[in-house]
Amino acid sequence: MRTSRAVLTTSLLATTVLAGCTSDPGDTRTTETATDDGIEGSVPDNGWWCRMFDDEIVAAATGGQTDVAREVLRKNDDEGWQCEVVLPVDGGPETEAVFTLTVAVNDDEAADELRADARAADAEPGPDYLGESYVFPGTVVAILPCGGPVGTELANTQVPYAVSVVAHSEAGRQMTDELVSPARRTVVDLDMTTGCSPKLAQRPDGGDGDGSTATEAPPQG
Repeated sequence: MRTSRAVLTTSLLATTVLAGCTSDPGDTRTTETATDDGIEGSVPDNGWWCRMFDDEIVAAATGGQTDVAREVLRKNDDEGWQCEVVLPVDGGPETEAVFTLTVAVNDDEAADELRADARAADAEPGPDYLGESYVFPGTVVAILPCGGPVGTELANTQVPYAVSVVAHSEAGRQMTDELVSPARRTVVDLDMTTGCSPKLAQRPDGGDGDGSTATEAPPQG
């Protein structure tokens, strides 16, 4: 996956997953995250890429290239959130994705596509605390009900959230077990923000999730 050079404009409130959904929708302050070297995105100053990938995971997936890796927020609105960890291609300015973390809100089509990918890959069931979850090479999927975005018509209701963590590099695809960690951090962050119910996840076969709720606090980055 390659993306051409762009000056990424993102919400200042994007320091939290779906923060744009839980804050004043009238706040349109933005900031540019282009770097002086011409590579899009930014380098986190807290050691957590896209807030969910620790430095060791990124280093392993990039062959230690954390000095040139970047994080790029692709989407942050009421319909979801997407952040990529990218590397420059041949020194830039084009980049290619190393990891993609996506949260789709109340999007049955996105959830069904993730289920289809899991079936095609003969995925193993993931941890119960992720709700309806699947683990297969280079990918972890979690589908579970959480509170609707504050300030929208979905507020005070529970809607399906589809979370996917995907590794694109060859090294990253060998780290499937490690990808459970950023998926867990994402679900915990959502639980702390909107409230989630992994045990109420409805599986396509009519079964229910039976894991514990996502109450474990994430490590601080």
